[in-house]
Amino acid sequence: PPATRLSSATPLQRRSAAPLLATTAGAMLPTAPEQSSVAAGTARSGRWWWAVLHNYLYFLALGLAIPVLARVISTIVNPDGSSQVSPASSVIGGDVEALDKVFTFLCVGFLGAASDVLGRKALIAYSALGFAITCLLQASCRSKTLSLLYVADLVDGVSSCMNSVCQAYVADASPPERRAINLGLFQGISV
Repeated sequence: PPATRLSSATPLQRRSAAPLLATTAGAMLPTAPEQSSVAAGTARSGRWWWAVLHNYLYFLALGLAIPVLARVISTIVNPDGSSQVSPASSVIGGDVEALDKVFTFLCVGFLGAASDVLGRKALIAYSALGFAITCLLQASCRSKTLSLLYVADLVDGVSSCMNSVCQAYVADASPPERRAINLGLFQGISV
């Protein structure tokens, strides 16, 4: 029977099979409230705003951290310890950010797929925790070592999925007739 095959399936297979089983059986299978409202096409009004708030706070923190990072790198690289941006500190800053972006490129697809299985909220929390660890490592880098900056941006790269997972959350939480409007509001307000 379909119910026994569903119990041994992965969470992603159960999510995709539940609406099919419900329509073939003629009755709605019990699902979590978040899944049933999305499957039925009628999402609760307003809950996607939490994703907007999370993404907005993430980009706000990112906007506050980026200008400071150049000064932190300058105090480490410059022989006199000054915070004036120099050519050497610009090169190191570019290398650190390049490492972050390469690992973001390599990991964001996997993290997006993991959010389908583990849930959007878990990956939003994971991304926020990774960014917090990155900021703490960058702030604690007062010695003359640059390796901590590279480790910090490596952590950020392997945990950076806030925008894509929040966007998927908005799409999940929006009814089909409002999905494009809500995604437009999400991009315009939070980013």
